[in-house]
Amino acid sequence: MKTIYLGFIYCLVSLCIISACKEKDRFKPNSDDTQAPGKITLKSYEALYGGARFFYSFPDDEDLMSVEAIYTNKNGKKFTFAASYFVDSLDVYGLPDTEEYTIQLYAVDRAGNKSEPLNVKVRPLEPAFSRVANSMVVKPGFSSFFIDWSNELKQNINVYVDFTFNQNGETRSITSVFSSNLEKDRRFINDLVLSPSEKVDVKIRVEDIYGNITEPISKGQISL
Repeated sequence: MKTIYLGFIYCLVSLCIISACKEKDRFKPNSDDTQAPGKITLKSYEALYGGARFFYSFPDDEDLMSVEAIYTNKNGKKFTFAASYFVDSLDVYGLPDTEEYTIQLYAVDRAGNKSEPLNVKVRPLEPAFSRVANSMVVKPGFSSFFIDWSNELKQNINVYVDFTFNQNGETRSITSVFSSNLEKDRRFINDLVLSPSEKVDVKIRVEDIYGNITEPISKGQISL
C-alpha cells in the first residue's frame, strides 16, 4: 500500500514539473516566430473615471504573452497599457473627458508579434483631474489665501495656482504648483503683504499624469 502511495506522489510531482517546464518555455524568446496571434475577443467593457476596463477572451495561441491597449490623445501622443495572459481584464486611463474614444486591443506573443487590432469605442466617466478642478474653493487668510479641494479617487494631480496683484504700483504675476494624491487637501499661498483694497486675482489649472490639463478656471478677485 505504501509503495502505491509513493508511486502516486511521484507521478503527481512529475506532472507538476512537466507543467512548470511548459509554462517556463512560454517565456523563452523565439526570434524565428513571425506568425501573429489571433485577435482578442471582447466580452464587455466598463466605463471608469477617465478610462475603461476591458474584459476579453484570448485567442488559441500557445505562446501568447500579453494583451496591449493603445490609444492616441488629441495631441498625438500615444499611450500603451498591458496585462499578462494570466488575467482576463485590462484597465486603460488618461482619457481627458466623457467623449467617445477608440481603443485598440492587441494580443502579443513571446516573439513580440501583434495580432490585428480590435477597435473598441468607449465613453469614459468624468476624469479625476476635472473632478478635482470643479471641487476647488479659494478663501482669504491673513496675508495669505488658501485652496481646498477633494480628490476622492486619490489620483496623482498637479495644481497650478496663477495669481496676479498690484504691489507698490507694480503688477506681479506668480504661479505656485502643488502635487497631491490625498483625498482632501488644503494648500496655502503665504507672505502676501497687501492691504484689503489690494485684491488678488486667482486662476486655477489642474493636470493629471497623462498630460491632460484644464483651461484656467477663474476664482475671481479676493481681499486678504
